[in-house]
Amino acid sequence: MSDSTMHNLLRGTAEALDSDFYSLAQYGLAEPLVVGRTYTISAYVEEVSRSGSDRPALAVYDGAAWWSLGCLSGDVPGVQTLTFTYAQPFEGHADPSRLILFNTPPNGTGVTRRARLRDVMFVEGTTPAAWAPAEGESLAGVKLQITIIDVII
Repeated sequence: MSDSTMHNLLRGTAEALDSDFYSLAQYGLAEPLVVGRTYTISAYVEEVSRSGSDRPALAVYDGAAWWSLGCLSGDVPGVQTLTFTYAQPFEGHADPSRLILFNTPPNGTGVTRRARLRDVMFVEGTTPAAWAPAEGESLAGVKLQITIIDVII
C-alpha cells in the first residue's frame, strides 16, 4: 500500500459475531495468503466456550479447512491474538483466498458452545493492529452523505 493507513486483509469484519455454531465465520481475503509469510489475526472476544480439556476455543483455518493455522489466545473478555507463518502441508488441500474461524467443539453431548466477538483484524506481520475495514470497505453504521450543488454564476 502506498499510504500509512492500515487496512484489514479480511473482508466483511464490520459486524460482530454472536454464535452458538461450530463454524463462526468465513471471511474472504483482500489478497491471498502467501506461503512463508507471517500474519497476525486479532479480535476482541467477549465470551467463548471452553471444551472439557480447557483448550483454546477459537481456531483459525484457511478456506480449505484441512488443518488449523492455530488458536487465538488471550483474555476473555479482552483481545485475543494469533500469529502464524502460512504453510500448505497437504498439497491440493488449500484455499488461501479465505479464512475460517471455528469455535472448537466442547467435549460431551448436550454441551453448548458460545462465542461473541468483534473487531476481527488480520494483518501481515507479527504486530496486532487496531480494527480497521478492508481497503474499499466502509465502517459499519457510518453513512457518508455527499450533496452536489450546481452553482451558476
